[in-house]
Amino acid sequence: MTKAKNESEEVLELSKEKFNDIAETVSELHDSMRNKTQQVAEDSVEFVKKYPLHTAVGAGVLGFLAGYATKKMTEHSSRK
Repeated sequence: MTKAKNESEEVLELSKEKFNDIAETVSELHDSMRNKTQQVAEDSVEFVKKYPLHTAVGAGVLGFLAGYATKKMTEHSSRK
């Protein structure tokens, strides 16, 4: 074999190894995020069950503030 062909095969092999490393890392991150997301969802449900009134009031306040901010932004953009 020629030297160039050997170098090409080495580069290809290194690329395959790097790809496998990246694929494994992505898979681990995916599993970790799925577990964390599930835990956050469970914690949120427990919080809502423990504090239903506080949750409803908080959601109402956030909705009001979001609506108010949206209204102000649309008023401001329509004046231009």
